[in-house]
Amino acid sequence: MRLRGRQEIPITSIQTHSIAPAERAEKSHMGYIGRIQSMAHNRTTYRAGLLQAKAYRILKSRTNKELLGFAEGISSIHWALLGLLHDNPSGLRPREAALELGVEPAFVTTLVSDLKKKGLVESSVDEADSRAKRISITRSGENFLATIEPKLRGAMRPLIAGISMSELAAYLVVLEKIVYNASI
Repeated sequence: MRLRGRQEIPITSIQTHSIAPAERAEKSHMGYIGRIQSMAHNRTTYRAGLLQAKAYRILKSRTNKELLGFAEGISSIHWALLGLLHDNPSGLRPREAALELGVEPAFVTTLVSDLKKKGLVESSVDEADSRAKRISITRSGENFLATIEPKLRGAMRPLIAGISMSELAAYLVVLEKIVYNASI
């Protein structure tokens, strides 16, 4: 291994210029997985964290920009709450929504208020506990979601250019596993 800065670079990747073209092609194909594993193994935690944070900021910024064009006052966190309520047709208690969104319940109350003004969500008394409220998406909210989702996907398409469906699926599986592992 040679060092570049503090990152280890496999010598095989440095010396490929001295290998015959046919042999290089074979080693290139065979070594593809090895190089990926090496990159993952040698990636520092801070680099991985910075990369993940940068990707998150890019996706969030693009989502907010696109949502602003579709509906004033709807941000990515409003969008996430709408999606969460869509996925839970019987609705959620504000505390459950807060847990899923990673925010405080008081903030969910603010989000619900914003979305209620637009007619996208409603709140009702929880049938299981009359002291608690339950929030759910309205028909108007479902229609809004159905209209905006394809447009938002189209706007995000350039960000995933060159990423195969299997790579995208693997990325989502990794994220799900991280979330799962954090919960046990």
